[in-house]
Amino acid sequence: MACTVDSPIVFLLLAEGCDVTAADRVGATPLIAAAYRGHTEVCQQLLGSKQGGNAGRAFMLAAATRDARETAVHAAAKGGHIDTLAALAAAGADVRALDREGKDCLMLAAANDHPGVMTYLLQSHDASPARQDGAGRTALMHAAAAGAVQAVQLLLSLDPQPDLTVADAAGRGPLHHACLGGAAEVLELLSSRGMSLSPSDPISLELLRLAARAGHAGVVDWMLTAGIGELEIVADGSTNPVFAAVRSGSCEAVDALGRTPLGVAAELGDTPMCRHLVAAGANLLAADSHGRVPRRLAYEAQKRDTAEALASMARKQLLLPDDAISEEQAAAAWAV
Repeated sequence: MACTVDSPIVFLLLAEGCDVTAADRVGATPLIAAAYRGHTEVCQQLLGSKQGGNAGRAFMLAAATRDARETAVHAAAKGGHIDTLAALAAAGADVRALDREGKDCLMLAAANDHPGVMTYLLQSHDASPARQDGAGRTALMHAAAAGAVQAVQLLLSLDPQPDLTVADAAGRGPLHHACLGGAAEVLELLSSRGMSLSPSDPISLELLRLAARAGHAGVVDWMLTAGIGELEIVADGSTNPVFAAVRSGSCEAVDALGRTPLGVAAELGDTPMCRHLVAAGANLLAADSHGRVPRRLAYEAQKRDTAEALASMARKQLLLPDDAISEEQAAAAWAV
């Protein structure tokens, strides 16, 4: 009923006695659906209906979805609708209500990058940016994890500024969540506010690995450009998750044995990783300290399937004019 923006139709449905508390498969009532879409007039119609009178109105405002336990105010905050949120508050909704995970409206607005709603909550309802949810996460952590740049900018501009040293229940602070969120711009914002990263900081490599595990190549590239973890990307062999996010320009770092990431992946027999690295620009002819190219490393390690895959990649890559590659390079590509 509330998915339509046609107020007269909603009026007719209400006149016919439609159940305003009926929920969909996730437990969202018409009021929750209308609030999420920002249909303020429809929300007011529902709350002003006969079923919305007295206890009925309070019931509608308190109704929540089954799993997330999100009410209409949460839906309005997530959707970024200030007018709807204000109308719900005026009708008696609890703007400080928490969902199942303990998140409030400010956190939901922050995670969905709605600075306007956040400003409204901070100024009109004294929302606290320092408050932590059931997992210890603050609004800044939610914004950072979602890559919500505008929300992060707003929170960092507050006076006083949120405590950047606060960690959640898992020991992760804003920087950790930013790496998991995948927005390099958020990392830059945090680092500009005193949370600087340097190659010598032990936590920097930990953050790099977090970003790599999450597959955020942009963050990984930003950190590698800053010199963080460039040589460590091959230090742990197959256990190093940075392999999953390296891009052209970082593929040629070498370990103590002179092996590139492609050389290490080849020696480990990790064919999918070899394909990923070659697609990312890794050099099939890069030799280690003993002159062994990746295909040779795979063959000596008894990883014949990987060696054959590398040979196939080399054949495709070396289909170049005769003057585009030297005889030595061609010989190295087929060396066993």
